[in-house]
Amino acid sequence: MWSSVSKTSFLSTSWGHTTSNLELGVWDCFALCMLHGCQHQPIVYHSYMGYIGALLAGLIPVAVLSLGMTYVQIPASILARIPQIQTNFKAKSTGQLSFLTALMGLGGSVARIGTTLKETGDTIILTAFSIASVLNLIIMIQFLMYWNNKTRKD
Repeated sequence: MWSSVSKTSFLSTSWGHTTSNLELGVWDCFALCMLHGCQHQPIVYHSYMGYIGALLAGLIPVAVLSLGMTYVQIPASILARIPQIQTNFKAKSTGQLSFLTALMGLGGSVARIGTTLKETGDTIILTAFSIASVLNLIIMIQFLMYWNNKTRKD
């Protein structure tokens, strides 16, 4: 039913989902950098645009893309969630964060653990989704802990 993307054990559903997750993670990091006035903003921007351009131009071989995206997804996942977890912890509130979005993020990452085990069994992809699930679970626990707290004004 699932067609192979390359001669690796990655299937198109896992490869495609990993790539889209990475792109969203990289975009999250880029957005955080833009919002917080990161000193490396031009580097982040040009790196992201270069990646998108190379991807669209077909300059990145599928084997490199599938392995590279998988390895990079772990730090991108961490960098995309840790600032939110820290902000929630410091404010003792989840602020304007959407409960439903966080719940769907947790459900999606847990579901991807199951599909990864069934489809590929790849330990790197499994590690990436496991880390994302743990971080999403922390955010959900914060929702429960801070449910009635108002956003603290400093």
